[in-house]
Amino acid sequence: MPGTKIEFSCNKIARNKDLDELAALLFPGSRDQQKVFLAIFIELKYAKGQCIPYLTPLCEKYDFTPRILETVRSKMRRLGLVDDARWAAFSRKRDAIERETARLKSTWVNPRTLPAEAARPVLGQPIEREYSLHELLRRPNVSYRSLSSISAPVEEIQDEMVKEQVEIQAKYQGYIARQQDEVDRREGQESVSLPADLDYADVRGLSTEARQTLSRQRPETVGQAARISGITPAAISLLLVHLRRTKKQGSQQKKSA
Repeated sequence: MPGTKIEFSCNKIARNKDLDELAALLFPGSRDQQKVFLAIFIELKYAKGQCIPYLTPLCEKYDFTPRILETVRSKMRRLGLVDDARWAAFSRKRDAIERETARLKSTWVNPRTLPAEAARPVLGQPIEREYSLHELLRRPNVSYRSLSSISAPVEEIQDEMVKEQVEIQAKYQGYIARQQDEVDRREGQESVSLPADLDYADVRGLSTEARQTLSRQRPETVGQAARISGITPAAISLLLVHLRRTKKQGSQQKKSA
């Protein structure tokens, strides 16, 4: 089946409502992906028709993970919203980052291969055991540039953005992993159905205001509930606990019947 190419102009979409509807149409069921799309759109709109050289820094600017950026960008590519030249440049950059990260993880040094006089200018002190270069790069006082004096890649990396992203991903690996876990958790909750006859008065700990709002809006899924103004993450957590509790009670009743 031939692909469908969607043509649109940033200047033709003037109202926020139009843009929100487009994001929901392209990325149904995932508010996180919709937010990434909106961030990319905003950058394109205010670039005044000029190409954006790199989209990866948007992860830091708008606080989302490289993985979800690539998911959105891949879909934009399939829809024809990202041209071939930009996609090829993105792919080359992504591959270069992955190759260099893999090299750092597979290259090891120890007190014999990295003597104290060589370690001290880069690390501030000698190493006491074996480390991968990736582990050393995660240290706050170690930069990619200084680490290259210990072991540089066979082919020198010319793109400064690749070097920067290798360093950022190494130093914020734990944070990025936690963020991705949060994204995965929220995406898993997005499509959880809410019973049509759910009585929000039965949800323990839910504030009166939240009960009234949910009873009035009657969202169909947890994702929809989370996007209602005034419904906090704490309220969503209480709602999920209630759903799990009622599901467990239902299972026990079936077993005893």
